[in-house]
Parts: sequence; C-alpha cells; structure tokens
Amino acid sequence: MAEQDPRLESIARELSQFPEAVLQQYEAAHERAGTLLSAEDLVTWAEQGAAIARQSVRAWEAATDYYAASMDVLPFLSFANFIPWSNYGADLCQASPTIAAAYFRASSRTLPHLRPRQVAGWSELGKSLSKGTWKSTALACKFFEVSPVMAPTMTFPEMERFIRFIDILSQRSYDLATECLDLSQQVFAQLGDSRDNFISLVTTLADANGNWREVKDAFAVGSRAVARVERSQRGRFLGLAERLSRSGQGGVISFLRDGSQGLGQLDSATHPVVISLGERLITVAPPAVPPFFSVVPSVLGRVSPPQLEAWFGEGARLLGENLESGLAFFRMESAYAEELLDKLSAGVELSRVRDVVGLYSRALAGNDMEIAPSQELVDKGIGWVSGNHATIEGTTLYLPALVDGAPTKQENFAKLKVIATHQVAHQEFGSFAFEYEKPSTQFRDLRPLVQHARHYKSEDEAGDEAEAGEQIDEAAETEGGPVSAESGWVTDMQGFFDLFPERKMALDIFTVVEDGRLDARVMREYRGIRPA
Repeated sequence: MAEQDPRLESIARELSQFPEAVLQQYEAAHERAGTLLSAEDLVTWAEQGAAIARQSVRAWEAATDYYAASMDVLPFLSFANFIPWSNYGADLCQASPTIAAAYFRASSRTLPHLRPRQVAGWSELGKSLSKGTWKSTALACKFFEVSPVMAPTMTFPEMERFIRFIDILSQRSYDLATECLDLSQQVFAQLGDSRDNFISLVTTLADANGNWREVKDAFAVGSRAVARVERSQRGRFLGLAERLSRSGQGGVISFLRDGSQGLGQLDSATHPVVISLGERLITVAPPAVPPFFSVVPSVLGRVSPPQLEAWFGEGARLLGENLESGLAFFRMESAYAEELLDKLSAGVELSRVRDVVGLYSRALAGNDMEIAPSQELVDKGIGWVSGNHATIEGTTLYLPALVDGAPTKQENFAKLKVIATHQVAHQEFGSFAFEYEKPSTQFRDLRPLVQHARHYKSEDEAGDEAEAGEQIDEAAETEGGPVSAESGWVTDMQGFFDLFPERKMALDIFTVVEDGRLDARVMREYRGIRPA
C-alpha cells in the first residue's frame, strides 16, 4: 500500500522537523491524494512539498499552503500540468516564501479561469512585481490575492497589460499601486467589454505630469461611474475621458463623476446620442465637454434629441468663433442659450411665465394670488397632490412646473391657462363657501336630520395630528382647507364627507360634478377661453 512506501515515510520524518503545521497539513492531504494519484505520482506529490520546505528558513509556510492547495487543484489539473504548477510555486519560493504562499492560496479559485499554458505567465506576473523589498513583496501578494476576482472578468492579455501598468505605477509609489490593485476588483467587475478602455485611461493619467493622484481617484470613482452608463456605451464614455486627459484638460475625474451622473438621469436610449455629441465637441473644444454633460439632462428635459442636436450645433458654432462665448453657452450661463432652448422647446416652463400667469389669476380672482410649482407641496410633504397636478390653497395657486403635452408652445401655454383658470374658479365660484349650518336652497335640506359631523377632538387625537404635522386632507382640492392639528377641529366640508360610509366614493362623485359645474361656469363667464 502507498502508506507503507519507505519514501513516503522518509518524507514524513523530514517534514516533522519543521513546525507542526507542515506535517499536519501533509497528513490531512495525504489520504485524499492517495485516492487521486498513482503510487509513483503520490511520492512525487509529497516530494514536491518537501523540496519547497527545505529551500529556506521560512519556506515551510509555502510548503504548508502547497499541501493544502494541491487537494483543490488536483481534481481539475492533470498530473502532467500539476507538476509545472508546483514548480512555478517553488520558483516563487526562492524569491519569497510569502509570495509563494499567496500563489498557492489563490490557485484553486484562479486556475479554473486560465488555460494550462497561461499558468506560467500568471506566476511570472506576480514575480515581476517583486523587487526584493517588503513593499514590493506585499504588492506581489496583493496581485495573487485579487487574482480570483480578476481572472474571471479579464482576458489574460488584459491582465498582462494591467499588471505592467501596476508595475510602472509602483515605481512612483508602492502604496498607490497597491491601493489601485485593490480597487481594481470592483472596477473590472463593472466594466464588461470596456476593460481595455479603462486601462488606457489610467495609463494616460499616469503618463500625464502631475496626475498620479488622479489615477487612484479614477479607480475610486470608476465602478460607480460606469454603472450609470448604458453597457454598450461604457467603452466610448471612457474613451472620451481618455481623450480629455490627452488634451491636457484637467478635471477628468470630475468628468467621470459628473458626466456619468448626467447620463444616469437620462433614458439609456439617449446615451449614444449624447456621447456622439461629446465626441464631436472634444475635437472642437475639450473644455466644453464636461459642462455639456452636466447640463444635458436639463436640456433634454425641455427638448427632444433632434432639437438637442440643433441647440448643440449652435453652441459648437459659437465655440469656433469665440471660446468664452461657446463655453458660456454650454454652461447655460448665456442668455442666448436659454432663448434658443426656449424657441426649440414646445413645453412651457412655469418659471418663465409665472408673472403673466400671476397677473391673469389675480385678474380672475379679484385679489392677490401667489403662483408656485406643485412640487413645493410635494417637497414639504403636504397633501396628496403630485408634482404634476395643480391645486389651490388659500391665495396660493400651485401649478405644474412644466406643461409639455401638446406639440406647440402656444397649445401648451393655452393648457396652462386652462389649468390656472379652473383652479381660480374653485375660489371665485364658491367651491370653498360651503357651511354645514346654512340651509340648502336647491334640494330638500336633510342636514338637520343627520348627526352633525363637526366635533372637537380629544387631546390625544389632536396631539397625534400635531405630531404628524400639517397635512391637506383628500378633500383639500375642493374644500380649500386642512385639518387644524392645533385647534383640533375639522372643516365643514370634511364633516359633511365624514357622514358617508363610502367617504372616498362620495368625495370622487362630488369632485367630478363640481369640476363639471366650474368648467361650464367658466365657459359662460369667460368666453374667450372656450376654444382652449
């Protein structure tokens, strides 16, 4: 039996002279190795570990990891390929037992992603990082430590190119090289087919004078940045950043961060259009690229992609005539940029017509009216209205910040005017004038027959409302007032709706009928708005 082979007994006696961990790991692996190897191969396997252990004072550590790793490597390596693998580890041990130990530990999770002929290259990459100093040894160990994450996400030529870059970076700073190697795990997992573009970018940053710290920043923001860009466009986006670096223009890291944030706010279908415009822009004026990517979400919020290209073309023309004027255009610091955008856009922004709508609403209401975007209510957490719907509260008229459903600016402005007119009509034509105690004039008065819903709340109920904060009730759009958490009372109209077992249905029916009444009244009283 293999266990009785005198050669194995001799190896075991030799290993017993080293720290106890070596023999323990050998004995733990020996039984399993016997089921995987022939008697002769078993002796070779055992001798390989002993040969490593006797190399130097600390080599026993590498031998311990060799025996442990071999049991995970043997199942998917033929013995003909196993021997070179162990020999590569022995060669590393001559340079540094610590590096050899890291090589053995990383092997079981790295080798499945390498071809047998690439194992030698992998071990040489780690060895090339070691220059005989403790920092270079730590860098080589870090390479083997991250290899199980790197190997599945990179081709071997990409890994070779990247480690050559890390080697060059280490000549500037071992700490910087080690940090970048560590950060690369997250970056390469996100990059997909654009890995080579990222390697080109950081290589360019490293070659540029004074940009060494930007290299680390590129790794730090890289994974988050590319995740925001549509997958097929990530290589082009990184290529744009590289061209920005080659141009000598600073702010590459800001471009990665802010430019990707801008793209992240857009539909992914528009990413190719925006990046194509960026590629055109960098040939004209590289400094204009970062501000363009920063403002493009707000521009596309007002115009379509074809209109964006028209707006962009005018900015590019300005850059050719005067750099400062063109930069102001793309930073949206130019009145001309705003005017052109307004001409191209069919949508109507409340901020640009607030004064006109305010005058119009005051004329209808007969008193001062404040105009505010509906989003203000949402931001304050007041009421149930969304940022796209209009409502009125007291003397404040809340309107959508942008109306753009119609194909022309004139039609959208007419729509905004109709919305404002309807909301003011609530106040002008008595939606909020309901008094529970006032007798009915149009129908039989049933309210005296029903329990009065207006009531005072207990201190606990009032306290709960005060804690929740001021809120507009579901009926606020039609009744014009919130529950008062301070005084603990409900409005007349709230009390009226509280009488219905299906309160929401009663409110909906009332709202439909009341809105119809108001629109009919508006068309009778203000005939000029009937076409709209």
